[in-house]
Amino acid sequence: PVAISAKANPGFVFKNWSKSPFITDTLTNKFRNNIDTNALFVANFRAYGVDVEKPIIDENQISIYPNPANNQIWINMDFENEKAIKIYNESGTILINLLTREKGINVPTSSLSNGVYIVQIRQGDQTINKKLIVIH
Repeated sequence: PVAISAKANPGFVFKNWSKSPFITDTLTNKFRNNIDTNALFVANFRAYGVDVEKPIIDENQISIYPNPANNQIWINMDFENEKAIKIYNESGTILINLLTREKGINVPTSSLSNGVYIVQIRQGDQTINKKLIVIH
């Protein structure tokens, strides 16, 4: 068996292991297992004393209008930095994929069929999903 442990640098604490078929308990910083492959193990850490679970953005900072939409929507995002915007159909297929640093963006929806969509806004490791209805 191979023993692997993760040790945090000063100011950080162990958070978890990234998913792996070789690790049964991802929340402890040590594990032993028989490994006969060139597997990659990733340990995640967080700053000590920092509440990393507190959201930087929340749903109230995002508005999408008009909703229901016809030919375009305006997405207003009341926070800074780069944001990834994706629009998914009900099957989970990405139909629109954008990156912006702007607080507001106009998105054409004329290519979308009538229906219900999910608008996903992602900044860093935080994601907010909003429902969008398109009616032409």
